[in-house]
Amino acid sequence: MNEPIITMLFQQLLEQVEQLSSLTEVAQLGLAEGESRPQLASSICVENQQHWRTLQRQLSHKQQDLTTGLQRLQQRITQIELLQGISEHLDAQVDIADLLEASLDAIWQKLPLRFAVIVLGEAELGPYTYQRMRGVSDAWRFMGKACPFPLWGVLARALLPRLDPDEADYLVIQDVCATKRPRPEEFPWMALDGSLMILPLRTQNRVIGAILLGCEIPNGFVDQELRHDFYIIVHTTARILQIAQVRHELDERSNQLLSLQLFTKSIASIRNVEKLIDVMIEGIGETFGRVAVLVYLNDRVWSKEVATYGELDPHVRSIIDWTMQAGQPIFYDPDDNTESLERFYYNESGRALVTPIIRNERTLGAIQIVAQETARPFAEGDMIVLRTIANAVAIML
Repeated sequence: MNEPIITMLFQQLLEQVEQLSSLTEVAQLGLAEGESRPQLASSICVENQQHWRTLQRQLSHKQQDLTTGLQRLQQRITQIELLQGISEHLDAQVDIADLLEASLDAIWQKLPLRFAVIVLGEAELGPYTYQRMRGVSDAWRFMGKACPFPLWGVLARALLPRLDPDEADYLVIQDVCATKRPRPEEFPWMALDGSLMILPLRTQNRVIGAILLGCEIPNGFVDQELRHDFYIIVHTTARILQIAQVRHELDERSNQLLSLQLFTKSIASIRNVEKLIDVMIEGIGETFGRVAVLVYLNDRVWSKEVATYGELDPHVRSIIDWTMQAGQPIFYDPDDNTESLERFYYNESGRALVTPIIRNERTLGAIQIVAQETARPFAEGDMIVLRTIANAVAIML
């Protein structure tokens, strides 16, 4: 998208150079004529001086236009270099963290910003978590945690799909203080002044996150060309990020399927329940990585944290009971003890996953896993793998 702009700038520069050359030739002819006719009358000299001053002004303007054109050309070249730096992460072994850092570096070079923040989500309606925060003094308090997503908020408005294809795919608030948007509870880390720009990480009409940019002064994003440059950077990041996420998920699923195959083979000859549960817990750890595992089966609990069902947190107990009664796996956030059980029908991901153990249409218990890394949510693919493990255990029982 930068190539037509650069071509146009080159053409403008060539035209300005030609005009400057023509003016220079006229000036040289005038000087030569003046030198060859020293006997000119006083009135003619005055007239020539006026023409010369006019010519000087024209030369000055053309030189200024030429300088401006060169600066714009340099900006376009810099923009291409920034995009190339981001595109270099389009690799089979691309690291998402490195891609996000490269994108922030590219954005940070465009304009002196107060902050630049990246949030990523698993579904269009959230939850969204803070992945990168630059320019935020207490970023450690928010990194890896959920970003509030009220449907009346500015983030939700920025992520809405654009019905008009010609409408700019970003939201700009030029004066945060005057508009009183966003509200304090939306971004607790943000000073409520200056200006704000929110650019969705959107690809193929699917939102996977957003980048929030802040400027200390009002009207910090009035330059349309600058806004377009930010959009190009974010749009490029979104496309590469989607490819990186797909590759990462494929690798993860491949490793899970391999672990699942080894697990099913390892339990084939086990006839002892205690041994079966121990092997299952070990297999879940190998399949899902760093997770806390809790198994509730036949009124017994296997967990490092608790020894009996009565020692469980009441909210966790209610979740396991709900899962067993419904006979369906659920996702939830272990840090949110106020989450209503009715919401479990709508959760498409979460840092905790619970699935029932069912045999002959009778629920025997449940398996719960909780990711120890706060930034890692479980999704549908994880649920299918855990349910497969639960079904295999049910068959062995």
